[in-house]
Amino acid sequence: MVELVYQLYKDHHYIFEEINMTRYIHNLLLNHKDLIDQGEFEQLYNNTLATFKCELTQVLLACGIDPFIDAKKIFNNAFNYSNEEVTYEIVPGITEIEQCAFEGTTMNKVNIPSTVTQIGARAFYGCSVQEVNFESGSQELVIGVNAFENCTRLKNIVIPNRCKIISPFAFREALLKSCKLSENLIELGDYAFFGTDVAEIEIPKTIKHIGKAPFHNCYYLKKLRCPEFIRGTKNQENLMFGITENIIEWY
Repeated sequence: MVELVYQLYKDHHYIFEEINMTRYIHNLLLNHKDLIDQGEFEQLYNNTLATFKCELTQVLLACGIDPFIDAKKIFNNAFNYSNEEVTYEIVPGITEIEQCAFEGTTMNKVNIPSTVTQIGARAFYGCSVQEVNFESGSQELVIGVNAFENCTRLKNIVIPNRCKIISPFAFREALLKSCKLSENLIELGDYAFFGTDVAEIEIPKTIKHIGKAPFHNCYYLKKLRCPEFIRGTKNQENLMFGITENIIEWY
């Protein structure tokens, strides 16, 4: 059955929009669910072209079948541009949210479990999320390039202490009003918080690398607490790009 569904898609994807193939496959799966096991669904999902993953995900969920059971990652483009405003509960055990997984998605809240160690590039780019909750834990976390860029409804965030790397442009123009950085952060990427509305922020003493202009165009930034040891270094030079020294408080 999986081979039949996948062959139908490969043979006819070029007229997908015209014949509403999503509905066709939906009905096919509903009528033959007993013939397909979870392993076969995972194989079908993995072999599906990226442009069809979002459609296929919605079809499987509508059929009461979870394409992510026993999976370790949420695949790229899995929910991108989905327009149902809900809370996404990412199940424990997922270790990676791949690139563009939720890009442009309409959502109000997402809960990220402690098992997630990698949030891919553009994973939540431009989505309408208002609340992001990170579960604490011991697994190290990397927030990828442009991961939360242009999330204009996201006003507050607490980055968990297990996060050690915030990649370039990660929160660019997210319009954050408050942000607490991880106390174990070692790398802050170029333009990471460019154009946000944060008023106060503290760089932790664990920091080793600060990319260029992480707070450029942050016009509401009034207080930036920085560890004394970066004074006079390349890190300070990068940090100062686009801000004035009078807002820095050394500690």
